[in-house]
Amino acid sequence: IESANKIESLLNTNLIDPPSLLELADMASMTHTKLNRLFKKLYGNTVFGYLRELRLNQAKKLLDEGQLNITQIAYETGWSNPSHFSREFKEWYGLSPKTYTKQIRK
Repeated sequence: IESANKIESLLNTNLIDPPSLLELADMASMTHTKLNRLFKKLYGNTVFGYLRELRLNQAKKLLDEGQLNITQIAYETGWSNPSHFSREFKEWYGLSPKTYTKQIRK
């Protein structure tokens, strides 16, 4: 559990360029399968599913602030492709980042 907490903390501070799953598993001294199982048990998601949630939550906060455009937010939160970010955001929140931004600025 302590190892999973360290990994969780590391992911929170490395949204843009996190270590690979194998690197994280090495840091936790376990296999990547065991790390994913433990993470799912503790946090309700796999390691990179959890990272995706962190990125999307941070992206939403940045959209709420209104200081950056959607492309900048995509890169700031670790996506290498703004279109992929938009698809992921829409899947998670039910609205595209553009539609979400329009709604909060009404």
